[in-house]
Amino acid sequence: MELDEVKEKVMRDMILDPCIPIALQTIHGKYNLLVFGNHRNIGDHLAWETGYRKKYPDSFKSVNITYLSPEMTISFSHQIVALCYLRNKLRHVTGDDLREPIQSIVRARSRILHNLHSN
Repeated sequence: MELDEVKEKVMRDMILDPCIPIALQTIHGKYNLLVFGNHRNIGDHLAWETGYRKKYPDSFKSVNITYLSPEMTISFSHQIVALCYLRNKLRHVTGDDLREPIQSIVRARSRILHNLHSN
């Protein structure tokens, strides 16, 4: 998605949102935020998106959405697929093996969410 500015409030809300297991700042064409969402159906997703657009009316510009059916998501973990995709893209650009840094990010995110839910 393309945000006018990647604001701290938007990122914080998405990190804490139970429907968003992954939200990453990125640069891909005009898009600057990569979000992986988990919704029961398209209607739930549309309601979720409308809520964010109402809460942050001047932040969202354009969005490119790919929907996966439940049949497509049963056999793989979306976090692993997303992280492997990002690792391969970064490896292609830098030539480095980024497995450990990405695993560190996942562990750090888990600790943050655990601490937020504990308080």
